[in-house]
Amino acid sequence: MPLKNSKEVKQRIVVQLDQDYWLASVGRMLKEHFPDVEFDFVISRGGAQYLNDAAVNDDLADIIIDASSWTQTSTLDDDYDINPEEYLYDFSWTDITNMFYKVYLDGFTNEDGSVNWLPGSASVEGILANTELFDEYGIQLPYNYDTFVEACNKFGEYGIRGFATDYKYDCTDSYMLQAWSIPLLQSSKGRIWRNDASEGNVDYLPDELGTQLFSRLEQVFKDTGVQVEDVSRGYSVTFEDFVSGRVAMIRQSTNIAEYQAEGMTSLMLLPYFGETENDDWYFSTPGYSVAMNGKLKGAGKREELALDIVRYFFSSEVMNAMPDRR
Repeated sequence: MPLKNSKEVKQRIVVQLDQDYWLASVGRMLKEHFPDVEFDFVISRGGAQYLNDAAVNDDLADIIIDASSWTQTSTLDDDYDINPEEYLYDFSWTDITNMFYKVYLDGFTNEDGSVNWLPGSASVEGILANTELFDEYGIQLPYNYDTFVEACNKFGEYGIRGFATDYKYDCTDSYMLQAWSIPLLQSSKGRIWRNDASEGNVDYLPDELGTQLFSRLEQVFKDTGVQVEDVSRGYSVTFEDFVSGRVAMIRQSTNIAEYQAEGMTSLMLLPYFGETENDDWYFSTPGYSVAMNGKLKGAGKREELALDIVRYFFSSEVMNAMPDRR
């Protein structure tokens, strides 16, 4: 018979958040909606590398809310190469996948049909410019690709890099390849290939299309002064260079709270410039993705609780709160 004053021990759930401002909004909502759960929140800004290290050190959170979607890992500074699918929970058998349009979820489905990441609301990505730096050096903000290259060259004269990003990560390279070639991917041959690839009919790039895609990216690399050592350029270096004024433009989404927290208020999100003004595009991707630790599989009530929390993450009230940076 339990003691009269005894209290039931709360179930502890560790939630990793990619942005600290989610603590005030989403963190508060989780505590209110699940009062019998003891939440521990971990803030991470290292993206894929952080999750890579956490998996290797057996320190993955129970639930992961991340902006990078840890589908691939960087091994440049590591002597290990891990497969995220081995560490993450498979949602494919759950009713949660029914909350998404199939065409949207297909992009998050592994070859074996498993689903480790669930996509959150969309984020718009482009070229984030420090307009204060442009004003300081009297350089015109780019309005097409030629003026983008011109701005990069002029900043170079002052020892400032015009454009840089975290090339260290596979996801960045994939975004760059697509974002700078959206008009090509929207062409008839691009649409045919994307349709065939999404249906699993092809798993390669046709020679002509592939050559055009990589030739375009090669030109961007040349025009922005990419060097061999940039293959090791990660998030932290890019962040520090942009905040300190050593880089004028970076690849970034509309999620700019961390830069504003550093006092950067003169920012503008420019599109990826094409050959004409009709070819200028912003690149849209999920603003965040949700995953669970694979060790929760078969964990009984703890597994059920974690799945309930994930379902709540895709409720309208939580999704509306995700962009709140207050």
